Amino acid sequence: MRLPGCVAYELPLSQVAAAIARAKARQERGEVADVNALLRALGGPQVWPRVWTLEMRGHDAETVSEAWSTWASSWTSREPGIGERRCGTAVVDGGDGRTIVAAVVVDVLADLAPVPLRARTGQWLRVEARLLVDAAHAELVVLDPEAGPRVVPGALHGEAFRAVFSADRPGLWRLQLLVDRGQGPRPALEAWVFVDREPDLAEATQAAPGPRAAVAADASLDVLRAGLSGLIDAARRQAGVPSLRRDTALDQLAQDHATAMAERGQTAHDVGDGPPAERLARARVSARRIGENVARAPSLERAHGVLWDSPSHRGNIVDPSFDALGVGVVRAAGDVWVCELFADRRGGVSPRAGD
Repeated sequence: MRLPGCVAYELPLSQVAAAIARAKARQERGEVADVNALLRALGGPQVWPRVWTLEMRGHDAETVSEAWSTWASSWTSREPGIGERRCGTAVVDGGDGRTIVAAVVVDVLADLAPVPLRARTGQWLRVEARLLVDAAHAELVVLDPEAGPRVVPGALHGEAFRAVFSADRPGLWRLQLLVDRGQGPRPALEAWVFVDREPDLAEATQAAPGPRAAVAADASLDVLRAGLSGLIDAARRQAGVPSLRRDTALDQLAQDHATAMAERGQTAHDVGDGPPAERLARARVSARRIGENVARAPSLERAHGVLWDSPSHRGNIVDPSFDALGVGVVRAAGDVWVCELFADRRGGVSPRAGD
């Protein structure tokens, strides 16, 4: 099945779409983590997948095309495609005369040479990628099963990125390529490697640390922000690092950026309001070091889970050098837009207005 706007179709995306369609036919609900897990298990390195489904009587191509176009235009018009838009589609008989159509859509920034799903302890792993967009910088972040996230030395020459590292302990290693196109670093590719261990999706999709009770979607802004702060605090406690103090100045900057992202329909570190360092400088907020996580998801818990599963974002969440936190949350178009602003403000004082 062909859909307008898709540059290419990829088998792993179609296999995931088929799994989603079959689950919907059985009236099961899936999670974003499940989609990512299936992609990684099938060798798909794409990030930030969007999922579209349609249930109808019979199978009418015109109905499919119209429903798809309506859905796609809701985000394509506000967030222009970057790289190549690739899709995977599936059509499943849902029984009782129902037809289930599913599509998985990704905006691809780079292509990744095959990375083994299984490896031996001490094996050298080579990561080679071809960028499909112009980038000023690229780096590989690996999530060590014990030591946590770290940047692996790599080299970017034109459109080619290469890095090599040794998987020196058993367990699940998460690999993530970040590219910076002028709007701050953005995940472009991800891969999993199970070292001296059988691939286990249950291990890879363990829930992010934090309270199990969901924060109501219609909760007040203060409750939403407190809920997000609580999820971050729980993750840091599990990692054995000190809690962060909420900082009023950082809260305001994070809230302003979450609002800007929602208004522009883009998830990025710079959506026209400047990168984090520039925003702090403009507000005359001093800090020795800063980090920022941004996300868009149907719920706070989903946003936290997506960020926790991302090596670079988890790195900010559990970084022991940070001591202050600002959080921003906006509800818009059925989703929450999240900004987490981390800083080391020890010895840094916010200037008074007029200074």
